[in-house]
Parts: sequence; structure tokens; C-alpha cells
Amino acid sequence: MTQGTASFFQIAAGGRVNTPEEWHGYFEAFHAQLPHANELFTLMCNYGGLTSYRVLAEAAAASGPRTVLDLGCGDGNLIEELLDVTDDRVRIDGIDISEAEIAIAANRYAGEERVALRVADARSLPYEAASFDCVVAHQFLNLFPDIAGVRSEAERVLRPGRTLSFVANRGWRDDQTATWMVLHHAAMDVIKQQYPNFVWPRMGDMRIYTEDGIREIFAESGAWDVETLSMQTFNTMTMMTPDRVAAFYNRLYVFGTAPPPLKDGILSAVEARGRELAQGDLLEIELPFRLVTIARSAA
Repeated sequence: MTQGTASFFQIAAGGRVNTPEEWHGYFEAFHAQLPHANELFTLMCNYGGLTSYRVLAEAAAASGPRTVLDLGCGDGNLIEELLDVTDDRVRIDGIDISEAEIAIAANRYAGEERVALRVADARSLPYEAASFDCVVAHQFLNLFPDIAGVRSEAERVLRPGRTLSFVANRGWRDDQTATWMVLHHAAMDVIKQQYPNFVWPRMGDMRIYTEDGIREIFAESGAWDVETLSMQTFNTMTMMTPDRVAAFYNRLYVFGTAPPPLKDGILSAVEARGRELAQGDLLEIELPFRLVTIARSAA
């Protein structure tokens, strides 16, 4: 556990709600420490057999772009899908604040002339205005308290009339009976036993989890054509053994950076609860998503 993640955990453990900048500091330290944290999304598919990365890539490709910018590209999972669904003339740029993840992505796409990668903050993009036909983001905009800052940069680098497409979970806490939430509570019970004042961190702008909230986010800026706003919901799922599900808690925000003795207890509790819920040897995990597409105003 790095100093950045350790200090952030202590903020939550002490019962104080973090500031946006404290969250951004943790976010950067977390992905430096755990650069492969997004692997879970590559294993979960919708009923058509598509991952959330593929759903987003196909939506982006449908707009016929020649240039695409992937915000928060991480180690390159969405880029892989974009390369597959777009033609050979399409250039794909990716930015991420994590040097570790960009290094992995750079190695992954070494020699791929269509891909260019940079370490950068989505609130201050190193591109000229109107540089891209399409901006995409996977499980990223929902992690920014200052979503307006990211939105304004996306609108700046988009060409007029072109699209922003993103995928974000649509509030996985809404169904408290869902397997993911039952396991979440098992993990939280362990934390609360040691830190009774613990509060779950504030990670982003909560408006991103509702359709009305998303409309508000884009309507408050005059740069977007709200009439083009499209929102589609879908679920992804997979079957795993309880011990493998528990292992993924090594790569989740907060749980993955808990102090080692506490984290051991979290993993054991999640696995035990998972065995109670499993059908035979396997446990079904489902996560709800929303695909959002909106065009920048043509004027």
C-alpha cells in the first residue's frame, strides 16, 4: 500500500468525507499501484456476448470517426476494441493520468501506427481545439467530482457536430439484493468492525448515475446538442468461483488498498459469503451499465 492510498484510507476510516482533490490523489496512486485493476470488465458480457468495452467501441465506430480520443484509457482495453471495429484509417489517441498504465498500453500497442498515447489529466488535455471526431470514456466520467472540468475539455477538443460516447455503471448500489451488493456488505462488515466510523469515499458527481442527472450535466453547458442525447441501459455478467470473485477485491477501490491484515479479512469474508450464494461451484456476478452518446453543438 502506497503512502497516497494509505493516507486516503485513514480519512475514510476516521469518518471524514474526502475532498475532490484527495480523491484525485488517491485515484492516481491507486492506478499506479494496481495498473491492471480493470480486468474484471473484460470478463463480463451482455446477453449478446459483448463486453462493456465492445458496446462502447461499436457505438463510437457508428459515428464514422477518423480521429478518436480515449479518456482514461488505462492499459488499453477499449483501444483494442476500437482497433477491431474501425477501419485502418482511423487514428486513436489515449490519455491517462497513470504512468504505469500508459507504459503497459504503450508496450501492448508498440508498432501500432494508429495508436498514440500520452500521460495527461482529462481536465487539461494536451490537444488543440477541434482535434477529434469522437471522444470516448469507459467507467471514467463517473469517477470525477469535477465532471464539468472534464466535460468542458471534451467539448473543446471535439469538432462541432461530433460525438462524445461513454459507458458508466448506472448505480450498482440501487439493488441491495444483487450479489455484488451482498458481497460489498460482507466486505464492509469487516471494515466496520475495526473502523466503526468508516464512511464510503465520495468518488464523483452523483448525477452521472441517473438519466435526469446526465441531462442536467450536459444541459448546463451551451456547447452540447441535448436533442441528440441517447441513453441505453444494459447489464453485463459472468460466472466465477467464490475464491476468484474474492480475489478481485484486491483490485477494487478502497478494498484493494486496505491495510494488509484488514484486506485478508475482507477477502475471506467475501469468499465465505460467495460460497453461501453460489449455485454449485459458481457465483453469478452482474453489473449494470449505461451507454451515453451526445453530439457537440454544430454551431
